[in-house]
Amino acid sequence: MSFTVERREPGVYFLAWEGAITRDELLRFIEVRLALGKQHGDTNYVLIIDLSNATMREFDIRTSRNAIEDPDPLAIFVINPSVIIQTLINMLRQLTRKPIEICANYEEAIQKAHEALSR
Repeated sequence: MSFTVERREPGVYFLAWEGAITRDELLRFIEVRLALGKQHGDTNYVLIIDLSNATMREFDIRTSRNAIEDPDPLAIFVINPSVIIQTLINMLRQLTRKPIEICANYEEAIQKAHEALSR
């Protein structure tokens, strides 16, 4: 499995991605994330995504957008993405109203997550 998703605390979901980000894996991530949110009854949450060990070989902007575009996540914080993934993030920012921020590490991301949840 290329990714793991877990609920770290109420309203905070954490995704760690290992290896290549593919369309099939993105589609599977959508299913897992939605099921996890439903299981815990979180209607609003933040998503922290650690892409330190992720790579991207293909751009599928539509599937990438669908991976983050549902009403539940209040904001998305991405840890240490590669330059290529940063380019995708910049494109996604133009296609969604969802706030997406790049963070240097988990500590910065969790601090911003708590701020977003307190608004």
